[in-house]
Amino acid sequence: EQRAIAPRVTRDLRIRRRARRDESAERYRNAWLLMDRDNAAQDNAEHLYRHLRAHEPDVNAFFVLAGDSPDRPRLEREGFRLIAFGSDEHFVALLHCVQLASSQVDSYVVNPFRGHLLGAARFRFTFLQHGVITNKHKSVHPGRSARNHLRVLGIVAGLPHSRADEVL
Repeated sequence: EQRAIAPRVTRDLRIRRRARRDESAERYRNAWLLMDRDNAAQDNAEHLYRHLRAHEPDVNAFFVLAGDSPDRPRLEREGFRLIAFGSDEHFVALLHCVQLASSQVDSYVVNPFRGHLLGAARFRFTFLQHGVITNKHKSVHPGRSARNHLRVLGIVAGLPHSRADEVL
C-alpha cells in the first residue's frame, strides 16, 4: 500500500511546486475550465467555450479533454486552448481557476482532487444543464434512483449529500 501512495504524493508535490510558479499563476489567473466528458466533447461546455471566446474575450477560458479523445484534433484545428484531462497541467489549472463548468456532474468532474493531496478546491462549479430537468427522473436518467437524482440536484445547488436523505 505504501508503494501506491508514494508516487501519488510525489506527483502531488510536483503539481503544487509547478502551480506556485509565476508563469502558472499568470496563465491560469481567473481561469474558467470547461469540459464535457473527460474523453468526449460535443456538448454544452464545448458550445459555451465557443461563445466565451467569441463574445467574452476577457474570460480566460480553457477546455479540458483527454489527450487521446477523438474530438481533440477537431478542437485543435479550431484553436481551442486545450488541457489534457488528468494531466499535471490539468491539476495546476484547477488549483488556480475560479470557475469549473461542465455538462457532467460525475464525481471525477465535481471532485477532481479526491485521492490527491492538493488541498481544497477554490473554484466554483457550474453544471451546464441538458434541457429541462423534470420530476420524471427515469425518463431523463434511466439508471438513476430518486435519491441519487436528488443528490445530483443538490450538488448543483451546493448542498451536502445528506440533504437528499433528509428530503426523502
